[in-house]
Amino acid sequence: MRTGFSIELLHKLVVGFVVLGTLAVLVAWSPGMPAYGLDNSWKYAMGQSVAQGLVFGRDVIFTFGPYAAVDTHEYHPATAAQMLAGSLLFVSALAAGIATLAWHSRRWAWAVFTPAILVLLRLSDPLFFVLPWLYVLIAGRIALAEEHPDRLPLGRATFGTLILLVAALALSSLVKGTFAIGACIALGLSVPVLWKRDWRWATGTVLSYLSALAGLWVSAGQPIADLPGFFRGLGPIVSGYSEAMATAGPASERNHYLLAAMLVASTAIPLYRRRGFLVATASALSLLLTLLLAFKAGYVRQDGHVLMSAGALLLIGWFMLFDYRERLALVPVFVCFAGWFFIDRHRLEEPVKKHMEDARMKFRYPIDGFVRRFVNPGGLNEEYRKSREAIRFAYPLPAIAGTVDIYSHDQARLFASKLSWSPRPVIQSYSAYTPELARLNAEHLAGPRAAQTLLFAIQPIDGRLASLEDGLSWPVMLSRYAITGRVDEYLVLSRKKEAETAPSDPLAQPLLEARPHIGQSVSLPQTGELLWAKLEIEPTLKGRLLAKLFRLPALKLTYTFPNGTQRRYRFISEVGKSGFLLAPVVAEEEDFLALASSRRRELLAADMPATVSLDVADKDRSAWENDYRLSLYSWQPPVSESVDAQLFEASVPQLPPPIDAYPRVTGGVCMFDSVNGKPAGPTIETRGVVSVNGWAAVDPKAGRGAERLFVTLHDGSTTRFITPSVTPRNDVKQYFKHPEMADMGFSAKIELGKNGYYELGVAQVQDGKVFMCVQKKKLLSSRSGGHK
Repeated sequence: MRTGFSIELLHKLVVGFVVLGTLAVLVAWSPGMPAYGLDNSWKYAMGQSVAQGLVFGRDVIFTFGPYAAVDTHEYHPATAAQMLAGSLLFVSALAAGIATLAWHSRRWAWAVFTPAILVLLRLSDPLFFVLPWLYVLIAGRIALAEEHPDRLPLGRATFGTLILLVAALALSSLVKGTFAIGACIALGLSVPVLWKRDWRWATGTVLSYLSALAGLWVSAGQPIADLPGFFRGLGPIVSGYSEAMATAGPASERNHYLLAAMLVASTAIPLYRRRGFLVATASALSLLLTLLLAFKAGYVRQDGHVLMSAGALLLIGWFMLFDYRERLALVPVFVCFAGWFFIDRHRLEEPVKKHMEDARMKFRYPIDGFVRRFVNPGGLNEEYRKSREAIRFAYPLPAIAGTVDIYSHDQARLFASKLSWSPRPVIQSYSAYTPELARLNAEHLAGPRAAQTLLFAIQPIDGRLASLEDGLSWPVMLSRYAITGRVDEYLVLSRKKEAETAPSDPLAQPLLEARPHIGQSVSLPQTGELLWAKLEIEPTLKGRLLAKLFRLPALKLTYTFPNGTQRRYRFISEVGKSGFLLAPVVAEEEDFLALASSRRRELLAADMPATVSLDVADKDRSAWENDYRLSLYSWQPPVSESVDAQLFEASVPQLPPPIDAYPRVTGGVCMFDSVNGKPAGPTIETRGVVSVNGWAAVDPKAGRGAERLFVTLHDGSTTRFITPSVTPRNDVKQYFKHPEMADMGFSAKIELGKNGYYELGVAQVQDGKVFMCVQKKKLLSSRSGGHK
C-alpha cells in the first residue's frame, strides 16, 4: 500500500518537474535586446510595427506576424506583455502535451530529463514544427476505443491539454505565418479522427482554433477584417522562398537528415497500425509532414538553419519515447537522436562546451527573469534604452524631418536614431523576390503614403545582382525623389513635390526580343543607353517538384565586358519577370548616383557589358527549361544636374592656406587598394573619371597618422589636390598595432579632364610638413562620347 502510494507520488512529482522545467527553460523570461544587423533589424522591426499600429498583411508583409517575439524573444516595450503571455501559453501547451504522454507511458520516469533535452535546442523553431504532430498524437489517442491500451482517458487534464494545444496552434500561426501550414494540416487530419468519436469534439477544436486566432489577432491591436489578408500576403512569400533564399551546403550534412528521416518513418509508422486506420493514417501523415517541413526549414537555406532540422529530430525522438509501448519503438528514438547528434556536431565547434554554456544560461533564465521583471520593474526598459543608444552611438544618423524609410535592411539603425519610420510593405529589399512583392513596394513608393526621405544603400545578399533587390522601385526613386546628399554609405533621397515629378517608364522603348538558350551569350546593344530587361525562364516539371519538396538550383548571370573581364551574380527568376536594370552593372552607391547624372554614359561606361548569359550555378540544367525569353528596353531616368557635384570631390591646384606654406618632403606610406573597383595595377585605363580607395599614414609602424590628407593627381606639369572621404580603416590600425592612429582610409571619385597619363599619390599633413607619397600608379584617360 505504502509502495503504491510512493510510486504514484513519485509519478506526479516527475510530471510536475517536467511542466515546471519546461516553463523554466523555454519561456522568454530574459529577452534579448535590439542590436545592429540584418536579422536583428527585422526582429526590431516586428516590435516597431506593433508599436506604430501597422497592420500585418497590409502595411507589413513579412514571414513573421504580430507575435514574432514569442519566437525571436526580442524585447520591445510595445510587445513585452504579449511576448511573455504568448510564451507562457505556447510553452504551457507544450509542457502539458509532454506531461500527458509521460503520465500514460511505461517510460514515465525518463520524463525527468525533458528540461535537459529542451536545453539542447539551439533555436526555438523546432518547437513550432513539432507541436502540430504532438497535437495529432494526443487527439488520435483520445479518440481510440475505451478498451484500447493506448487510449488517453478524456478527463479534465487531458481535455485541458487538447484545448491548450489548439490555442498554441493558433498562436503559432500568428508568430510566423508559415507555421499556420502545419497547424491547419494537423487540425484537418484530426477532424475525421475526432468526428468518429464525437462530432462535437471535431467541430469544437476547429471553432476553438478560429476563435483563438481571432482573439489573439485583435489582442495584438490588429483589425479583425485584416486577418485574412495576413495569410493571403504569405502566398508570394512562401511560393518564392525556395528559389530566392536558397543556399547550398555540404551534401553529407543533408544526407544525415534524410537518412534519419527515412529510417524514422519506416520504423515508426508501422507501429501506428494497431491504433486503427484513421488514427494511424493521421499520425503517420502528420509525422511525414513534420519531417518534410523541418527538412525544408533547414536545408533550403543551408546555413545555421540546419539546426532547426536537427532540433526537430531530437524532439520527435523524445516524444516517441513516451508515445509507444513497444521496445521496437526505441529504434526510431535512437535514430532521431543519432541524426541530431551528427548534424549538431557538424555545425558546432566544441558542441559539448556550447551546450553546457546554453544549459547554464537557460537554467538561469527564471532567476534572471524574476530579477529583471519583478525586483527591478523598469530594468528591461532601461536595458532597451541602453541597447538602442549603443546602436545610435556606433551607427549614428542625423535628425531628419518627416517620415523615413531605409534601403535595404538596416532598420535597427533608423529606429535607434528615433526617426519616423514609414516602411514599404516588404520591409527588407531581399524579401521582395516575386513580381507581386516587388510591385507592392514600387506602388507604395509611388503613392501618397511613401516616406518623405529614403536612405538608400546597395546591400545585396548571397551574391545577387543588386538591381534585383527592389529594383522595380528604382525608376520610382529616380523620378519622384531627388538625391540630395549622403550619410555614410547611404544616399539621401528627398521626395519631390508632386508637380515636379516626371514619369519614368522603363518599358516605353523596346530594343530587342530574344529567345536564347541557357548558357548562350547574348550580345547587348553598345549604344551607351541604360538597358532595362524582362527575363522570363520557367522550371521544368522536375524543377517544380524540387521547388515544392526542396529547392531549385540557383541561376547565375554572367557579364562579359569589352576588355574580356567577367562578373557573375546570383539571379532570381521571379524577379526577372517583373523587370530590372540589366546594364550597366550597379555595384555600389556611386553607380546608382551616376544613373541620375547628366554624364551617366561616361561615368558608367566601364560598367557596360558587351554580352550577358544565363546559366545554372551547379551545371545541372534539368530543373530549368532550356530556352528563356529576354526583352530589352532603353531606359532614360530623369537627369539631376545637382548629382554631378556630389559625384566628384573638389579638385584644387594648390593646397589651402596655411598648409600651402608648409615645406614639402618626400615620404609617408600610401596604398591604393582599388581603382575603379578593381585591384590597382601599375597602369589603369579609365574614361575621364576615376574612383580610388586606399589608406595612408606618415609612419604607420610608429603609429603616426596624418592631421589631413589629400589625393594628388599629377599630369606631368601640374599637381591637383583632391579632398577625399576619410574612413577609419581599423584593419590597418590593428595590423600595425596602433589603434589610436588617426583615421587613415580614403575614397574619392575624381574627374580627370583631358586625355593622357596621370600619376596618383597622397599628400599628408603632419607636424607642419606636407609628406608627398607618390605611388607608381599611372592612369590613362581616354574619354568616350565626344566630351572634351
